[in-house]
Amino acid sequence: MNESNEMLVLELDAGIRMRLADQLWKQAESHNVIDFNLLGLGFELPAGWPVDMNAQPTLAQLVVLAKRLNLQIVISDLNVLPLKRE
Repeated sequence: MNESNEMLVLELDAGIRMRLADQLWKQAESHNVIDFNLLGLGFELPAGWPVDMNAQPTLAQLVVLAKRLNLQIVISDLNVLPLKRE
């Protein structure tokens, strides 16, 4: 993904990714889901998502997944920066 052309980029460090994965898996387990890709998301999540640093989660993925798992997304920090020009 060329992040310089993306309007919205999530930059999650390892600790946040681990917490996110834990929250998602706990909710998935409560819905008897063992694989996010079995939820009919309309896209495939790569193996290791969202913990894998090479598989950056997108807000769109999180929104769809949250809807399927009956979760709310809370954004507690936000920065707005100029787009990088090539």
